[in-house]
Amino acid sequence: MLEAWVKKDDVFRREHGWHKSVVYVPMPCTKFSNTSEDTVPKFEVPGLHHRDIVDLVIGCISDRTSRFRHNYHWVPNKLFWIPPMAPHSATSSHPKPLRVYSDCINSDAVLADEEIIRKMDRIPGDDPEMEYVVLPVLIWSDETVLSSFGSATLWPIYIYFGHLSKYIRGRPTEFAAHHLAYIPSLPDSFADYYKSVYGTQPSAEVLRFCRRELFTQIWLLLLNEKFMQAFSRGIVVQCGDSVVRRTFFRIYTYSADYMEKVKIAALKPNSTYMIPQLLTRKDELWEAGMLADIMRRAALRQDDPATHLKIARARRLILEQGFSITSKRVKDLLSEYSLTPTQNAFSVRLAPHGINLYQILAPDLMHEFELGVWRGIFDHLVRLIHAQGDKVIQEFNRRMRLMPKWGRDRIRRFYDDASTRKRMAAHDYKAYLQVIMPVIEGLLPPDDNKTVADMLFELANWHALAKLRMHHDVTLINLERATTHMYAAIRCFADTTCADHTAYELPSETEARTRRARTKTSGINAGEGARRVVNFNVINTFKYYNLGNYVDYIRRSGPTDNYTTQIGELEHRHVKRVFDRTNKVNYERQIALHQQKRSMVASWRARDGYIVPSLRREQNKRAAIALADRSAPVPPTDHYFMSQSRRRPIRLNTWVDEHWNDPAIKTFLPRLYEHLAARILGDESMYSEGEEFTQEQLDGIRILDDRLYKHQYFRINYTTYDLRREQDVIHPRRQADIMVLSPEWDTSHPYWFARVLGIFHAKARYDGPDANQLSRKWRDYDFLWVRWFTYVDSELYSSGFYHRRQPRIQFVNANIHGNDPFSFINPDDVIRTAHILPCPAGPYPLTDELLGPSTLARQVPVEPGVPDNVWDYKFYTVSMFADRDIFMRHHGGGIGHKGHGVSLKQSKAHASRTLRPAVHPASLPDLEYIDEPEDGDPIPAEGADESDEPCAGDEEVIEEDSDTSEQDLQGAEEDVDEDFDGNTVDFEVRDSENEDAEDMHHDIDDGVGSGSDNDDYDAHYDLYAGEGFAPL
Repeated sequence: MLEAWVKKDDVFRREHGWHKSVVYVPMPCTKFSNTSEDTVPKFEVPGLHHRDIVDLVIGCISDRTSRFRHNYHWVPNKLFWIPPMAPHSATSSHPKPLRVYSDCINSDAVLADEEIIRKMDRIPGDDPEMEYVVLPVLIWSDETVLSSFGSATLWPIYIYFGHLSKYIRGRPTEFAAHHLAYIPSLPDSFADYYKSVYGTQPSAEVLRFCRRELFTQIWLLLLNEKFMQAFSRGIVVQCGDSVVRRTFFRIYTYSADYMEKVKIAALKPNSTYMIPQLLTRKDELWEAGMLADIMRRAALRQDDPATHLKIARARRLILEQGFSITSKRVKDLLSEYSLTPTQNAFSVRLAPHGINLYQILAPDLMHEFELGVWRGIFDHLVRLIHAQGDKVIQEFNRRMRLMPKWGRDRIRRFYDDASTRKRMAAHDYKAYLQVIMPVIEGLLPPDDNKTVADMLFELANWHALAKLRMHHDVTLINLERATTHMYAAIRCFADTTCADHTAYELPSETEARTRRARTKTSGINAGEGARRVVNFNVINTFKYYNLGNYVDYIRRSGPTDNYTTQIGELEHRHVKRVFDRTNKVNYERQIALHQQKRSMVASWRARDGYIVPSLRREQNKRAAIALADRSAPVPPTDHYFMSQSRRRPIRLNTWVDEHWNDPAIKTFLPRLYEHLAARILGDESMYSEGEEFTQEQLDGIRILDDRLYKHQYFRINYTTYDLRREQDVIHPRRQADIMVLSPEWDTSHPYWFARVLGIFHAKARYDGPDANQLSRKWRDYDFLWVRWFTYVDSELYSSGFYHRRQPRIQFVNANIHGNDPFSFINPDDVIRTAHILPCPAGPYPLTDELLGPSTLARQVPVEPGVPDNVWDYKFYTVSMFADRDIFMRHHGGGIGHKGHGVSLKQSKAHASRTLRPAVHPASLPDLEYIDEPEDGDPIPAEGADESDEPCAGDEEVIEEDSDTSEQDLQGAEEDVDEDFDGNTVDFEVRDSENEDAEDMHHDIDDGVGSGSDNDDYDAHYDLYAGEGFAPL
């Protein structure tokens, strides 16, 4: 019935549906020989549910009813950005264009294939005007548990189309994922069948061999002759936009966890050469970032005929001559590069066409960093804190609970004890990294405090750069240098703090280990329940080493949000929901059928405009909320939205009299009239240093009925660094901190910060001296009442990328004569919300000396049990890593920011770091700031405008002349339960081009010198950057 209704040119024809196939797995056995591999006894594995990849792709791109048919980018392109000129620049020439990497459609790999196809000979019979295009295929696969109880699992393979925008395919609600296959596991009956054939049970090595063979045979079935035809000669398709194109299929990325990557690459996991893409030994992983490692990464693992020959010989020994898989002859053939006797499917199909399968395997930021390196470091930090005593770990948990939430579920409040780390997903660990710096301050000995603070800053800086959704040449250079800084900081932490302190298992870890031991044995040995020593082993893991491969892979395949495994994890939610609707028997087939029906029904709804009941209820709910607020949705072109409701009026004189004893009210009326005078009379600068308004002018300000209208919140629209429109909500009690551009006369800092105390609008006019007809007209004015922060003196606390510290601020002291911490600002001057973290370190973190008791100025709670109207924190930390856009505003170089705040030229200097002596921290002076370089030139403050001279003391400065590929331009971005074991080494690799170490860093702009003014750099940095490591 459904087939009769669906049109014949539709994506949902029966032949484009699911198939059920059988896979045959060869069974080796020691001392059993065979005449050839074809005569080896095979086990039949049923239950492979799959779709034909070519039919699937053709059906999708030829669907004329698809809502994506006009969103496909068929022609790859190079994207460039001409940066705005830096303010006060000494040169009048425009900066050179920068190459931009935003999606896989403008990555090097797609452009290279497009160039090859464009130059190839035309296929006979093709129309001369027919387009030849590349279709990038992106693959995800990961085994997932379908329910919290039971053993039901599913191993799906998802494919996405790279020529569809990542902002579409990355949203699970767009249903851009296509389920290609559900991989079956080797059934339990295999052992019985094996014994019936050979008379013995299969060994562990045989089981591993057969599981690898099963995976390989499945992919050989999926990459069939039709796919290879589409790969080599392309297929002619009339696309959904009615244009006929010859489409060439290309597999660009395969996203999976480490254990699946080594299965794809047919390598032994956690072995000597455990890295799929490189030939780095396991005992060399800790050298990541050193000069020897940089040179070593230039040698890529190759899928060459020599490798194929070794594997073929090993298979003949095992399958034909009856040698054991673990025999010496087999090991001698395969152990050189940790190979396995499995000829993987991608090598069989793609190697003859010059494709190196190892370069397809994509880095995995979520598992490798958030749930890998950072999780391992965080766990060890908790162990070190726990070793300081119960009071210290309780203080750590208390401080974490003090950290404020921020954004719409971006950083949630930490209610539970952070040190227990119960049921934490990747986004939880990411939030810990974003707030932990002021939390951990002072919990460890002073010497270790500096080492840990440096490491945490470098980790957060690297994570923010690696997770950018849009890169350009400068951010990639800074990411490359940030990787070196991060590696050096982690090695310093391992060599000093970890070496000086003995870390033991946490009580929860000891309990879990004891529980596992109890399930394996009937009793517990003596001492089994004692806490064991835990060594810091992160630097010996694959996940740690692979962080150095991200820059090259971003250039090859685009930013990390193109191929992060988080996309596949989100798609798992769909199959888990469907599983609940099955009868739990042969659920793979039921899930497959449901996926097909879901796509079919979605197509019908797209045609007839039907709205599902759940979506209709959501729309009605939003409409009711908007009606209650009397506010329509905010147009994205408007900078802000504030309700014009008059339901909460404030009579000025009455309200001021009611709060006569509040110190915040003393300057309320004068500052209000000054602000309105500036708005009405044309001088809207909130930082005006010119002549003050005369009393006659201020007396000429009239407020209609002497009333202000108060509001609970207002919304700010802003353009992100990657040219997206986003929105923040400012609420005086929940999310009250904002950032604004500093005035031109403040060259020390790019931004000022304030806390919003009130959101008002009023009708006002001016009829004083020199009034005109326009000024006498009643007009609406929106304004914010704020309490200002000020930066801590740089002589007491040095901050910024150069010093590896986030900015530190405090409230303006109202008790100093001439200081007024309160004023009014125009909502148009607000950039967006800021994430301001309290600094709870020190014996007396709170103070009442900045302002007297005030309920108006202290609407945000300080601490539980502390009077909110009396105390402030002495210091606050400005979070530079709250999200990608906040980071780019501090880092500079955001394309959507148009050079406001921190310029591109300043962002280049953010790759430099102050020197840390390569000596034991105990011999360092206990200072809270870093001395200036030896030549005496001051370090430019964070965000300060720089001259065209090189930064003094920088050990890393970009060179002026660039040999990047764009020099001769012609024209102009959960629920994961993965355990991290510090003793388990995981791995996955990068795509690297052969570059000399001295040519790794280039500049794209003029006016920045190269080299270092500090002759002691090598001596200071040798310990952590590697002997003989030249300054970058």
